[in-house]
Amino acid sequence: MSAPATTAPYGPTDQVTAAVAAQQFGISIAAITNWVSRGHLAPAGIDDNGHKTYRVLDLAKAEYKTRSKAQSRR
Repeated sequence: MSAPATTAPYGPTDQVTAAVAAQQFGISIAAITNWVSRGHLAPAGIDDNGHKTYRVLDLAKAEYKTRSKAQSRR
């Protein structure tokens, strides 16, 4: 018998902090900081603790964009 299908804990429009993105998606906090400083990513909001939040979809787009550029330089 196969295991039941599970849903992803975060949808594309959900917002997460850099720390959560690092833990859940394997994106380093340094990478997120670089993406913001280079204009690839913008914060979507601020959580209750005053931390910047980012949309999951925006994180995925920034990662794709920067990985595509890195691979094209090879």
